[in-house]
Amino acid sequence: MSTPIDHLINGDLELFKKSIHRELYSKVANAFEERKKEMASDFLSDECSSCGGQIEESKKSNKGGIPKTPEEKELAAKSGDPDRITRGDVITAITETNNK
Repeated sequence: MSTPIDHLINGDLELFKKSIHRELYSKVANAFEERKKEMASDFLSDECSSCGGQIEESKKSNKGGIPKTPEEKELAAKSGDPDRITRGDVITAITETNNK
């Protein structure tokens, strides 16, 4: 496969432009995927299934994840069952953050 520099040297400016775009978009896509994995692992103690990992607690039950860290326990206590992180807990936390 030719590099963008090869296209530039050969005078193929259109191919040079397409090559640059292709490389830029692939780097952006890779950076986006890495950031998505970081955010998922920051939010949850395990990786999410869309990022390649699995969260065992969520497969066993749809009642939410089991909090393990102090931050997760604080999140779980926001609404409903304090022993599970539920969708309502997350919505409450987001609402509180947006109201600040």
